[in-house]
Amino acid sequence: MVAPSSSTEPGTLQSGIAYQSALPGPMAARSDGGIASITCRGVSVRDAGLRELARTHIESPADIAIGPDDAVYAVGRPSGRADLTAWSSAGTLRWRVQVPSASGFESVVLAASADGPYVGAIVRSEDDSSAAIATIFGFDAATGEPRTVAPGHLLAAAPDGVFTYEPGVDSVTVHRLDASGQVLWSHALTSSGSRPQIGGGVSTSDGGVIVFGTITSTLDLGDRSLPVTRGPTGFLAAFDAAGATQWALPTEATIHRVAQTTTGEILIATFTGGSYPGPDAEAYLHVATPAGIVRTHTFTGPGEQFILGLAAAPDGLAWVLVTSGRGDDNRPPATMHIDDQTFADEATYLFKMVP
Repeated sequence: MVAPSSSTEPGTLQSGIAYQSALPGPMAARSDGGIASITCRGVSVRDAGLRELARTHIESPADIAIGPDDAVYAVGRPSGRADLTAWSSAGTLRWRVQVPSASGFESVVLAASADGPYVGAIVRSEDDSSAAIATIFGFDAATGEPRTVAPGHLLAAAPDGVFTYEPGVDSVTVHRLDASGQVLWSHALTSSGSRPQIGGGVSTSDGGVIVFGTITSTLDLGDRSLPVTRGPTGFLAAFDAAGATQWALPTEATIHRVAQTTTGEILIATFTGGSYPGPDAEAYLHVATPAGIVRTHTFTGPGEQFILGLAAAPDGLAWVLVTSGRGDDNRPPATMHIDDQTFADEATYLFKMVP
């Protein structure tokens, strides 16, 4: 669909394919330059040129993660339960287990460390179906043997263990846990107005984590603050391997996905607008350093553009999964523009691009 290119100019689409149906969005980069992604019915593994290497079925796929050995982990959520499946880098099934719970799952997210995969689950309370409990489960990489790690919300994988967060009244506390659930460090994010809303997190190459979300008033990080001139505002905050603040940035639009490239740049997917097509129904891929945003790629069109997935390839490039919908049955088929490039089909596109 996109002619192969070797250009290194920012915004160049080096390869790409189009899906005629929407995809859930989660995907994870492989160390060989390929990509593993959730599809409507399972998992697809592709090489750096987007040639499909393997396709496996899982029921109601929800999230995916890649281990340091390129093992592929995927979690599905069929009929109130959660199932975790592991494959080798070659696509051979290693094991399949059920995430332990005596009641149903509201949601599940997945991360993978050197010690194995972790599932963060929102589980309905056994004695009150209106209540929910956030719990993190760990699984042995070789056997899938499950264990309960700690209460809390899963952010990202740490070099060994995980990063989590715990909401308070007017604050959110980020933790780094080891594989047994012991807290190695904690860092509080406080707002004088409503509590910061956490959208997610991504681990960094130096053993730290980038947390992103939304704030409506000044964010206090303890050793620095991030002012808000008008709210709500998207924000990012980076913490090193010891829990110290490295940097913090605001964004004008809501942040949906974040990744860090192998060159250290931060990729930030944002979107604007509501449920109607038009100038406010756009998606943006910002490229930033700790000093701020250095360039932006814009996804526009008569439909609604939305970046469903974002991952950093090991060669400094970016994997971007974006959908272009017409938004209104009375409109002509959607035409999406990525910077100065045009795509005429209403589809979900998977691109490998130079950020």
